[in-house]
This record gives sequence, structure tokens and C-alpha cells, in this order.
Amino acid sequence: MKKIIFAFLSVFLVLGILSACSDTEPANSSKDSKETDIKEQDHKNNEEKESASEESKKTKEEPDKPQEENKTVQSNKIYKIGETAKIGNFEITITNATFTKPDEYTPAKKGSVLTLDLRVKNISDSSDVIDSTDFSLSDATGNMDKDYYGYDEEAISASDRINPGKTLTGKLFYDIPNVNVYELQYEAPFSLKEKKIIWKLPKSDIQYP
Repeated sequence: MKKIIFAFLSVFLVLGILSACSDTEPANSSKDSKETDIKEQDHKNNEEKESASEESKKTKEEPDKPQEENKTVQSNKIYKIGETAKIGNFEITITNATFTKPDEYTPAKKGSVLTLDLRVKNISDSSDVIDSTDFSLSDATGNMDKDYYGYDEEAISASDRINPGKTLTGKLFYDIPNVNVYELQYEAPFSLKEKKIIWKLPKSDIQYP
């Protein structure tokens, strides 16, 4: 009888141990699962931090763009008497502007003559020419003024070739009406990058003889 009781007790003991082991394994499994979730969350957080850092770098680099826009504005500057404009192969300066008296035998049809003194420097590596026909004059409303040909002195001409690094001086003559502001425009005939430059010539800045 004792042997039978001992056998039953042994069976119950074994079953109790097996039950305890089965309870421990899910706990360990749950713990491992939580650790895995924490690692994955940490990985995601690190990726988000790296992404935010990249965006911050891009934001810091973007302020350079307004400088490029400023360069564009500068290239479209409106010049005035005495300022030097760079376009194509030349640096061009209107050094003086004067209302001059028309020739006795060639009256100005619009009443007055505007004489402009130019200084042109060749800043390229090859010789080049500039001509009065590359320039045009208009008033504030866009009405074009014609060249004046009454003087013995001729306007600046393509017959005078400018060598690299050399400077040419010359004049422009226009038959003009009496207005408050004139606009001189130069268009580079063979330049693909820069199309034109403009000088504003207020009447108050123009001299009388």
C-alpha cells in the first residue's frame, strides 16, 4: 500500500514540475518580445533623428539661393552717367552728357541735340568693334530718337577696331525733344548671354554748353 501511495505522490510531483516549467516559458517569451519591441522602437527613433538632422542641414544650406537672385537683379541694373557697365567683350561708360547746339546748316528736327561721350574698353582676348548703331535713345514713354548727323565729327564707329585691353573714346549724337528723362540702350549684337544694358539720363544730369 505504501508503494502505491508513493507512486501517486511521485506522479503528482512530476506533473507539478512540468506545470511550473510551462508557466515560466511564456513569461520568458513575453519578456523577450518586449525587449524586441523596445529595440525596434529605438531603431525607429534613431532613424527619425537622422532624418531630422538631414532636413536641418538642407535648411541651413538654402540661404545661398537669395544670393543668386541678387546677382540676377544686379545684372539688370539701370546705370547712370559716370557708371561703368560690363557686357559681352566691353566695359562701357557714359562719361558725359551735354545739350549741344545744332549745326547752322543742319537744324535738329525735334529742337535739340544730345551729345554723349563714351569710353569703351575691350576686356576680352580678341579684337572687337562697337558702333553707334548698337545704341538707341528713347524718352520715358518709349518714343525713339533719331541719330543726328549734322556735325563734322562722326559718331563712334565699327571702323575703329579695339584690341584686347585697349580703350576707345567716342561720341553719340541724337536729335531730341525737350523731355525730363532720356533712356540710352546698348544691345550687344553677338552676345548670347547678355542682351542689353540701359542708362537713365535725367535732364537734370545733362550739361549745357
